[in-house]
Amino acid sequence: MKFKLKKSMIKAAALTMIFSLNASSVVFAGDCDISYHMGENAVINKISEDGAIYIVGDSTACEYGYDGNYAVFRAGWGMYLPKYISGNRKVVNLALSGRSSKSFTVEENYKKLKESLRAGDCLLIQFGHNDAKKSTEEDLKNRYTDPEGDINTEGSFKNSLYKNYIKLAEEKGAVPVLISPVARRKFDENGRIIDSHGSYDDAVEELAKETGVNFIDMTAKTERLYNIYGTEFTKAFHAAYKDKTKGIDNTHYNAYGANMAAYQIAMELGMKYDFYQETLVTRGEFIEGLMRVIGETEKTEEDVFTDIPASHKYAASIATAKKAGITNGDVDGKFNPDKVLKSYDAVVFIMRALRHVGIECPKADITAVKKTFYDTFDVKREVESLFPGYAFDDCMNFLELIKQNSEYILNSSETDENFDVIKNISKDNIYYIGALIMEEHSKGVPIELKDGLFIALYELISNKEKTEVVEMDLNEIEKVE
Repeated sequence: MKFKLKKSMIKAAALTMIFSLNASSVVFAGDCDISYHMGENAVINKISEDGAIYIVGDSTACEYGYDGNYAVFRAGWGMYLPKYISGNRKVVNLALSGRSSKSFTVEENYKKLKESLRAGDCLLIQFGHNDAKKSTEEDLKNRYTDPEGDINTEGSFKNSLYKNYIKLAEEKGAVPVLISPVARRKFDENGRIIDSHGSYDDAVEELAKETGVNFIDMTAKTERLYNIYGTEFTKAFHAAYKDKTKGIDNTHYNAYGANMAAYQIAMELGMKYDFYQETLVTRGEFIEGLMRVIGETEKTEEDVFTDIPASHKYAASIATAKKAGITNGDVDGKFNPDKVLKSYDAVVFIMRALRHVGIECPKADITAVKKTFYDTFDVKREVESLFPGYAFDDCMNFLELIKQNSEYILNSSETDENFDVIKNISKDNIYYIGALIMEEHSKGVPIELKDGLFIALYELISNKEKTEVVEMDLNEIEKVE
């Protein structure tokens, strides 16, 4: 039986989809005082041309690899910072999951920091998530630091940050930068973000003022973004568990959210507004992630396509996708896993995946689509020319899904100079704007944006499963009665 999408269930997913195709780091630029940070006192100007930018911190900044517990993987902002750093400067990410400013000092990575940090380098310091943990004797002994003590109070958060990191950097001739912890995705009943760091973020800001150290207030920046984009769309920033009963990981970013945070930090360091080293997602990477979100990957002992032997790292995912009709390969019987994914193919794969799991999407009125294009352009343009024939229907139906739920885009409770550009799009222009966005990315989809699309799909599937469970329970009750 087909699962017909309810408006309340897909409005956030629709918003996520169109923002994921459209959103680049420019969306978040309004929160950075570019003119100030681009001045001669910018941190980036104090770092040697061949200097290193070291990162110490916790799970919100660290490196991640494959994790079978997640449908949409975790990512730390430190993984994406290199994309925004120009010249020969390298980023050395030493952050580790679960560490506090205290517990990090016993790690091998801290030893590496002390041995490697040099004059002309930079040290980014972001702790606070785990310094508050004191529920066990082990935490009290190894991780907890007191947020109320001052810089000279042994065991305080300020003292730990100063003596273990700031003092070390200054002695080495490096530039220390304090960064307050990023917000958790936790909202109150009014849809406003809840302060989940207590006094720890305040302590970081106070310490920066007391010591004259550069400061980036990521707590305030991320809280502001959560309040602007709201409870639903902000799911697009976060990782998601494979077990859908656990849902969204409200602490850890996915690639989309990590990129957002990295951009903010890079701009605050004084990087040029338009500097960006783009990495595009490949077809193989996308299909592997897509099948992980769906929760289906079967082992295979046979060659899948002529260029996908059974030993290929994505063979199981591609084989499952082929069996489900999500991908059919090209006319030569190849899948081309290493080729860059085009935006319209991403949409085609997602729409086929929705049909595969039994989710029925709305159908576009092609006549209305053409009229939108004809009325918008000064000269007639054939909308059919934007996408290949096999992708046209899915792309138009995708945009119809957006259009039918566009009031969620147009009725944000807050205003922002960048967000207003999106809000001011009329419902009649959704086809036009959406198609142009997809056309813009037709040469390739930035790798971090795939996770925004995956969260939208994840939410649709989760809502379907929840509804089916409720309907089954009601049926059982009726039988008993």
